[in-house]
Amino acid sequence: MGSLGQLCLLALAACTLYSPPAAHCRIVGDPEMMAAGMAGLIKDYWFDMKERGRTRCPRSPNRRFRTSDGTCNNERNDGSSNTPLRRLVTPPAYHDGLGEPRSKGRGGGPLPSPRDISQLIHPDVIKTDGNTILFMQWGQFMDHDIAATPMPTEGGRIIRCCGPHNKGLASPLPEECFPIRFDQGDPDFDGDCMEFVRSDHAVEDYGMAAKWEVREQLNALTSFIDASMVYGSEDDVARELRDDNGKGYLLKVSRDPRQGDLLPLGTFSTCIIRPATDDFCFLAGDLRVNEQPGLTTIHTVFLRLHNVLAQRLKAARPTRSDEVIFQTARKLVGGVTQNIMYGEWLPVLLGPRTMDRLGLNTGSRAQYVPALDPSVLTEFSTAAYRMGHSMVPDALPAGSGSLRLRDHFLQPRVVRSRFNDIVQGLVNGSGQALTSDVKQCDVNQAWNVDQFVTGELTEHLFERRPRAGFDLVAFNIQRGRDHGLRPYNDVRRACGLGPINRFTDRRFNGSDLSSVYEFTDDVDLFVGGLLEPGYQGGLVGETFSCIIATQFFLLKYGDRYFFESNQRPEGFTERQLRQVRQVTMAMVLCLTTDIRMVQRNAFRVPSASNPIVDCSEITKDLGSLKIF
Repeated sequence: MGSLGQLCLLALAACTLYSPPAAHCRIVGDPEMMAAGMAGLIKDYWFDMKERGRTRCPRSPNRRFRTSDGTCNNERNDGSSNTPLRRLVTPPAYHDGLGEPRSKGRGGGPLPSPRDISQLIHPDVIKTDGNTILFMQWGQFMDHDIAATPMPTEGGRIIRCCGPHNKGLASPLPEECFPIRFDQGDPDFDGDCMEFVRSDHAVEDYGMAAKWEVREQLNALTSFIDASMVYGSEDDVARELRDDNGKGYLLKVSRDPRQGDLLPLGTFSTCIIRPATDDFCFLAGDLRVNEQPGLTTIHTVFLRLHNVLAQRLKAARPTRSDEVIFQTARKLVGGVTQNIMYGEWLPVLLGPRTMDRLGLNTGSRAQYVPALDPSVLTEFSTAAYRMGHSMVPDALPAGSGSLRLRDHFLQPRVVRSRFNDIVQGLVNGSGQALTSDVKQCDVNQAWNVDQFVTGELTEHLFERRPRAGFDLVAFNIQRGRDHGLRPYNDVRRACGLGPINRFTDRRFNGSDLSSVYEFTDDVDLFVGGLLEPGYQGGLVGETFSCIIATQFFLLKYGDRYFFESNQRPEGFTERQLRQVRQVTMAMVLCLTTDIRMVQRNAFRVPSASNPIVDCSEITKDLGSLKIF
């Protein structure tokens, strides 16, 4: 969302212990979110990570169900959890060619401060284009299905890079620090230093020096669209989420008499727990579940979807074992997730021409290509898919009011009391139940994909007190330099688009880039990509369209278990496939929430071409599950 209207807010740590012991352990999560951890907002979550290179798979895998960690989807285990990200454009732009962050421009001078770029190029301006807030929220939810970059710690402690009160640098400065510096007198932050720790990499800890001579970052999750944010990317996490001591066919829940089934309560602290309160954290397949209420809500929707389908499967096939029922429901939820992604969400983001050109539409069988590497691209997770940050609104509508983001980061308890209100706000923006005569102008919407980003993310991210928050745009720029992303123009060349040589080029949308960059060849990928106007009917510009479309091509044709795959028994039969294709986002909401009326395309605001209908009209298309 790094992963979509997504905040990419991970502030939770996950460390691994090695045998023999390693010098440091690893924190799992989108690195920019570790700012919260650095600010002392959370505790560590410990679990084991495994090297995928040691897993041996049969030459012709023939499994009906996916593994939790993505191994044995292909013979090489590409795309399994805890394996390196791959690059669309090589070589990386490290300062020394091997691993030092990109720090110099074409003329040899230092690159501009990410904080300066954020302030000058990415201000808080609201523009909308007919997409519901759920459109933004789905993007973040899916980012947390496919990407999370680990980070190092020292002795199990979060690395600190700034001095006291964020003034100056820590002394001594840990080698994995890459803090963001800015001038004192910043209008939003005290001090002159913002915490930033580099992403961990494959060379040192994985014994891959011969293969990974240049620093490459890791993906802690499976790259596949497999609903791992619901079920986890490791067997032990999957067992923790199931009822009946990890052997049941249902997922664990916590129950509220007014809101219904909610996520189970977490054993570990993955959110803010205030002293002497009854604060709690929710547990899900991805640790970032508690980042903000909209994300927690959609996690709850898909937990409920699993249990609805599992109960129906058990009723239709009572003699089947609980294990088979669970895995079949998991397979269905994964198929539904892919159908929504490729059938409803991506066409809006990329536009019809790009979808057609790359064969990304649903409706026909997908030819599995074993030679494709489905691993997540670092240009995708570190820059292009972070375009969703520009879609995040200032607040989430809920009932007659709204939830300002700065008041609810990492504080999920509001979901227990207002789940149904938040669902309504995501789908219609008013927080109130829909009626058939609602008009588009009545609906709060996701913001456009463009250069403008809410101040809730650039001035108040994880703010505990005034002037003590973080800047997500600055994090994104710094993370790109940390990962050695090629500059914007280099990626354009790789996509066959050609460089932009003038700051006044219309594709920069009139932005004053010359006020911060010396040359157009210095522009960071995240910055340049957000400035481009929508391409061929899509929301993103031509450069981000190239990266995102390439990634979803790989995730479709490089996944043996893609729901429309021609592989058997990994794929569905024709009868099963027809039924999975009927399940839309609107149907999921009707099956799992108190919503009784909804527009047919829940990602777009109601209109004459997207009418509001009764849920009974939508759910009637879900037939018997006896065929599964």
